[in-house]
Amino acid sequence: MKYIVLAATLALLVSCREEVTLSVPEKSAIKGLASPIILDSKETTIYLNDYFTSNSGIDSVAVNEGNYLIDYANNILIIRQLGNASSLLNEVKVWVDGEPYSLIAKQKDEHDFTLTIPDKGYKKVQVKGEFNGWNANDGNMRRVGDSWSVTLTASRGSYQYCLVFDGKKEGLDPTNPHKVSNNAGGFNSLATVGQTTGQPPVLITQRQEGNKLTFLAENTAQELFVYWENYRLDDRFVKQRDSIVEVLIPQNAAALNRSSIRVWAYNQAGIANDLLVPLHNGKVISNPKLLTRQDKPTQIIYSLMVDRFVNGDSTNDFRINSAEVLPKADYFGGDLAGITKKIVAGYFQRLGVNTIWLSPLMQNPYDAWGQNVNPNTKFSGYHGYWPLYLTQVDKRFGTDADLHKLLAEAHKRNMNVIVDYVAHHVHIKSPIIKEHPDWITPLKLPDGTLNLERWDDHRLTTWFDEHLPTLDLSRREIAEPMSDSAVFWLKKFDLDGFRHDASKHVDLLFWRMLTRKIKTQIDRPVYQIGETYGSPELIGSYVSSGLLDAQFDFNVYDAAVGAFAGGGSMARLWSVLQQSLSVYGSHNLMGYITGNHDRVRFISHAGGAVSFDEDGKAAGWNRTVGVGDSVAYKKLALLQAFIFSIPGIPCIYYGDEYGQPGANDPDNRRWMQLSGYSSAEQSLLSKVEKLTSLRAKSLPLTYGDTKLLYVDDDVLVMARTYFGQIVVSVINNAIEPKTASVQLPEGYKNALLKSKFGSVAVSKTAAGWSFEMQGNSFDMLTNL
Repeated sequence: MKYIVLAATLALLVSCREEVTLSVPEKSAIKGLASPIILDSKETTIYLNDYFTSNSGIDSVAVNEGNYLIDYANNILIIRQLGNASSLLNEVKVWVDGEPYSLIAKQKDEHDFTLTIPDKGYKKVQVKGEFNGWNANDGNMRRVGDSWSVTLTASRGSYQYCLVFDGKKEGLDPTNPHKVSNNAGGFNSLATVGQTTGQPPVLITQRQEGNKLTFLAENTAQELFVYWENYRLDDRFVKQRDSIVEVLIPQNAAALNRSSIRVWAYNQAGIANDLLVPLHNGKVISNPKLLTRQDKPTQIIYSLMVDRFVNGDSTNDFRINSAEVLPKADYFGGDLAGITKKIVAGYFQRLGVNTIWLSPLMQNPYDAWGQNVNPNTKFSGYHGYWPLYLTQVDKRFGTDADLHKLLAEAHKRNMNVIVDYVAHHVHIKSPIIKEHPDWITPLKLPDGTLNLERWDDHRLTTWFDEHLPTLDLSRREIAEPMSDSAVFWLKKFDLDGFRHDASKHVDLLFWRMLTRKIKTQIDRPVYQIGETYGSPELIGSYVSSGLLDAQFDFNVYDAAVGAFAGGGSMARLWSVLQQSLSVYGSHNLMGYITGNHDRVRFISHAGGAVSFDEDGKAAGWNRTVGVGDSVAYKKLALLQAFIFSIPGIPCIYYGDEYGQPGANDPDNRRWMQLSGYSSAEQSLLSKVEKLTSLRAKSLPLTYGDTKLLYVDDDVLVMARTYFGQIVVSVINNAIEPKTASVQLPEGYKNALLKSKFGSVAVSKTAAGWSFEMQGNSFDMLTNL
């Protein structure tokens, strides 16, 4: 009798398992996780080859809800919205080779807003700002009676802008009292677009047990979209009771080393934060040791300039040694062998980074180009951004064998290596230009002016300098061989990805072509991150399944510099971050930097050694730039703590781990210092090492939900939560001590928090928690 009962129980268990198995193809037609589709209010064009690697074509397409007209031909899908959208999220179902796949679609967050100012006898008035990429030609105002007016469209958020009068003079909006520092010694007006009524849902992970996970959906979600990989889970897998949601993980997941659960939700007030849950053989990952360097959200990037890091092989040294080139603009001697020595010596592992970003390695010219005035100097190509030959390692940096060795040593230590790739231009002496002079964009514009540094109004054709002709990558016959050159580096060398230079100045055709080649020809994860200055919408337009994985979020960096180095508002910084997360997603792969090779060193701004209203390049040429006020070390630590607390990928610019000072290029590219630190430098380095360690060991900081607990002009407190684990980041940007009282997220209110940095005194109160913070300090409180 016992045997019969046991058999019946086993049969019941087997039956239950069958009920939670998805019918999916043996091999997915989508490589990786499909990014959300952004639906325009009128018409959306979707390149289905961005998502599907299958060459057999798409069988059919359907939009789950709403009134849409769908046209489909040649793997291009056009969705026309008829009337107002009925939902902020939708499901686009695509059948490939008889199998259905589900793509999440987000309604574009668009709001019209009008700016009106009184006429003061102007002949022309324009507006430029973050909402139009600072392009005044996209913000021409019309004279209406005794006023000037323009109606623009932007997503919900706050935007910096200024007015341009008669094509010359820039100024604030006289009708708008709200302004913010422009980090250049002045101010911009600040417009708030799209006021919210009500509260969007908030998703909070709670617990996981076996093949079931639970999360809360606060503020009543109108509809939930729960996905395993690229398949939407139906009510066999998803059960909701009030605000509690339970998800059964499909049995299919047990066969995969890595897969993911993703969740989206919305109500009429807006779209919720999304969830990303990594699975290992069908179980929620609760031990960070199961994560590897190929799990992209776990990356901590270290950006270095090869020529300025370490000289490991003096036999390849080459300096122009010309009176025309000042020493700062010449080669220093850093090379691949030097970086490899530091990998082997354990420098990067001690620091805690797991991805090294190398500056461009392509062969550059041996002579000097360009011209600086005051002081007069030409430049060598030490930085690598003037490629002559697209498939050769620059001899001054080493050989193919040197690069192979560097990669092998890095991978042996579970570290990635990505290389800076220049697609936008080549040097004017490149054989490519000699063989194909018609491949470049015109230097002269129709009006007779030079198309030099026209970053916005001629974004896709502008030249960076007269010796750097722009390739016309909008033409397929040029994009094809140029994208092959990029793939060459992945085929010849075991590189893990690219940082792409000047992404917004390259036509989307090139990025689409390159990414498809990577997906179909390279059988390993490849991370691609681009460089674009502009609005979140412009930056985000280059980030999707068929384009780049990510870009650097300079809007958040600028707001962080304004807050931590410029005395700005933490509330403003949080607002800018929220705007980014709404565009790029709560679990994006965007890069969040401490600085880079094109900006004044943060620490020199924070210490007052370089003011915001001066020419940073001139400062570096004409005087010795130091740190200034030593409070700058604490300010840099606050910046580091911020980028290690938020979603995305933290990126340390070489030298920022200990506080190397410097003005702008080339003064921000000094020799790397690897010993002999001052007490202040050593203290900062120790904090950074602790931050990287905590990030690497903390699933809340890599895959967790993000919730604001408190913010004002001086203080920011946020929580990152992940299935019972919590990290609370506390930042006080004021000189004096501060106190903040907060309530922890639902499900975590009784967590026992411990300070990791000893800067905050924590006490439990009847209402929640009280944090007493030292001046210019940060801490991370956790129950880990």
